Amino acid sequence: MFNSYFWSWLITYFLLFINTRLVTLFTKNIGIRIVQQVLQFIIILLIARLTGPSGNGIFSLFLTDVTLFILFFGLSCESAILYFSVKNKLEASHIISLLFPLLLFEIAGCIILFFLFSFFLHYTFFQTGEKNYSLSWGIIFIVSSTILSFCNAFLNAKKIFFKLIFANVTVQIILLAILAVLYSGIAGNYNFFFTTRFLIPAYSLIYVCHAIISLYFVLKFNNNKKLVLKKPFAIFTRPFKIYILFVSTANILQFFAYKMDIWFLDYYHTKYEIGIYSIAVKVVQLIWVLPQLFAALLFPLTALKHESASSANFKKIIKIFSFITIAGILLAVFIYPFAIKIFVGNAFSESYVYFLFLLPGVVLFSINIILAARLAGHGNVQINLEAAIICFVIMLLLDYLLIPSMKGKGAAIATSIGYSISTVYTVVRYFQWIKITRKD
Repeated sequence: MFNSYFWSWLITYFLLFINTRLVTLFTKNIGIRIVQQVLQFIIILLIARLTGPSGNGIFSLFLTDVTLFILFFGLSCESAILYFSVKNKLEASHIISLLFPLLLFEIAGCIILFFLFSFFLHYTFFQTGEKNYSLSWGIIFIVSSTILSFCNAFLNAKKIFFKLIFANVTVQIILLAILAVLYSGIAGNYNFFFTTRFLIPAYSLIYVCHAIISLYFVLKFNNNKKLVLKKPFAIFTRPFKIYILFVSTANILQFFAYKMDIWFLDYYHTKYEIGIYSIAVKVVQLIWVLPQLFAALLFPLTALKHESASSANFKKIIKIFSFITIAGILLAVFIYPFAIKIFVGNAFSESYVYFLFLLPGVVLFSINIILAARLAGHGNVQINLEAAIICFVIMLLLDYLLIPSMKGKGAAIATSIGYSISTVYTVVRYFQWIKITRKD
């Protein structure tokens, strides 16, 4: 699996070489970003191997819970920050001004909802074990992720993201080295550490470090000038609010579409089933690595109306990614059964069936990722919202019908169908929008 994407990156680099403008903008960051994504993936696989299917189920459920809170209380402001920072309408002081009240809002919201759900619905957020939970680590993860996303969006817009990612990669390597030392037994017997009760806080610390590093770079970008804090409502202009409304609604709906199968599996089945299914999801989403990285670069270039993001170059990139994706899929189908045993063990071999059912929808959705970035860069986020609504409704219905009887297989089928239909809708609406803009 790793080799297929390594070679895909080399092929992409070679093909993009025909356009020197894209090479300068694309390859400067793509290599280190891929390294970061691969390291993150290795850490997740290592946690799955150490904790087993049930432990991986608890870990996946924790990540699902914290992501829900981040989306609801973070308001997806990072997308608006990136868009308006590219337009030079936001400064470092604006980012800090937004962060302080929003973090307080998040912390209060986490505490209130945690106890409300526990008391009335008997569901405990932020589980770290079969009978353990950690509200404090949930809040730490959520706060760190919010700081990280806000700062990264601003730094990405200001084109100083390379040093930041390099520092974050260093943090990931350090954590992997510590885990390797503990696992090898060189430092003594630390087997008690390899449970979700200890590994979830350890994983959360990665985001704490990332958040501190990102905040440092934002303050450094300000050239140590005195930060002039502004009232958040002065920053929330009408265009900013409208952009956030569409993006946050779309993101929340997409999140439920992507992750509600985890809650369905938890309700109808076991953490073990979640753990097996989650591995298949993580592996198949490797197909999205290159599209997501390209989308992150395409978004600001499109917003700036840069020549490298012209329609001709965009068509060329779509063709390249289609070729790479097909090659990667064919290789992954044959490698997966062997790779999964090597990296996470025989306990997860059942996930291959789920992987195959997920594959068609995930492959199609890679197109949606790139088109969504293109549309958002032009300020047209309405189509993305419409596609998210369609995906959410389809997957909610199919999860309810299929998961109780078919377990993870039902979740995979529902996900694949939802991704496929929403992508087809986005493609159709995108070409309709292209025709309209050309007439105008």
